[in-house]
Amino acid sequence: MPDFIDHLEISAAEKDKLRQLGADTPASLLSLIEAAPGAFETFLGHASGHIRDTLLDMVPNAFQLQAIEKKSFPLGSILSAPPVIKPLPFNIGLRDQLFNEWQTLQRDPSTRNSPRTQELQAELSALLER
Repeated sequence: MPDFIDHLEISAAEKDKLRQLGADTPASLLSLIEAAPGAFETFLGHASGHIRDTLLDMVPNAFQLQAIEKKSFPLGSILSAPPVIKPLPFNIGLRDQLFNEWQTLQRDPSTRNSPRTQELQAELSALLER
């Protein structure tokens, strides 16, 4: 049983209600409160604000949720549009074909500096720089 609940200045009935939530640390209980503040207030009544403030004092400064900027959206939805993905300015199939041929020529020392290898390098560069 978590003993931090015993240190809260609330009634025994309210402490029992908090234990039912299953939070084993002040931070986890605070997270539950922050996730559904309205439900927590309904669950515990007028003591919910005092409990939240006390838990904020128990949690290390680095974790305090009151410092985190929150955005409230209906039902927790994110209302921004997904990013627009622009098509590549070149033909990927052609790029792959040129690159595969270039790699094949690079593997053989006799064709590594051939005119076709240099031609492929130039075509790839021109294709990718558009």
